[in-house]
Amino acid sequence: MLKQFSDELSKIAINSQKYVTHLKLHTTHNGGVASGIVCKDDGIIITNQHVIDSVKSIDVTLSNGEVYSATVIGEDKFTDLAILHIDQSHLPTPQFANSDVLSLGQVVLALGNPLDFQLSITMGIISGLNRSIPNKLGRLMNNMIQTDAALSPGSSGGPLLDIDGRIIGINTAIIIGVAQGLSFTIPSNTVTWVSSTLLKEGVIIRGFLGVAGETIAGNPQTIGSDNQVLRVTGIAKGSPADGVIRYGDHILSIDEKRIKTFDDISKMLNKDTIGKLTKIEIIRDNTIIKDSFTPTKLIL
Repeated sequence: MLKQFSDELSKIAINSQKYVTHLKLHTTHNGGVASGIVCKDDGIIITNQHVIDSVKSIDVTLSNGEVYSATVIGEDKFTDLAILHIDQSHLPTPQFANSDVLSLGQVVLALGNPLDFQLSITMGIISGLNRSIPNKLGRLMNNMIQTDAALSPGSSGGPLLDIDGRIIGINTAIIIGVAQGLSFTIPSNTVTWVSSTLLKEGVIIRGFLGVAGETIAGNPQTIGSDNQVLRVTGIAKGSPADGVIRYGDHILSIDEKRIKTFDDISKMLNKDTIGKLTKIEIIRDNTIIKDSFTPTKLIL
């Protein structure tokens, strides 16, 4: 049984290496390395935004050893994702899983180039879901996956896989110094939405509500059997949410569209909602309250 499990993991590792790339980052100083994923066969690669910030040029090495110069064609600091392009086609691409159905304890594999050890693989489990961590701008990145799969500098931009070899997220952050086994991953549903939007529009302009939150199971007697809601865990002072939403409220819907995750809010509050009065339903003390707010433009 263990041998079969080991053999399956080996197959996943070999197959997945085909679309994991090595990024050599050239800056005015020493530069660095990172990881990336071929997400479209015409040379589209996705990685973390923080690794390509302020770089002068990027060299992409494919699994076959070929090296190409990459162009940045889109980036989103809010989710720490960026899209690169190389002049190549017919590249192998991965399958993305639905990150909304992940479970605690689920076995995962992380691929990347930690400390420039190319195409390394580590194994762990999902230690937490719906985590919130600060990005380099000081804003919270919500809905993150926590794992104990070992990551190191250079792992950023590499994939986190389930045991079927599907991508469930992109590795982005580790906590260094104060803890071990704390690594964080951007969920695949966020990755696919952001990448498709960047490829279509080149930029993502968002409305701003001003809350942090986590997905929990709400009271089914209040909202029915489909009882996932977003519990508010923080409110920015002076934001559109200030005075409308309270800490601990459950956000049920915005503009009559159901809200279950923080990603739902990000997708709902697009550029068309900025400056427009928007309906919101919240649950407070098991009572549904209808109110409204006016999104402002999210400034990064």
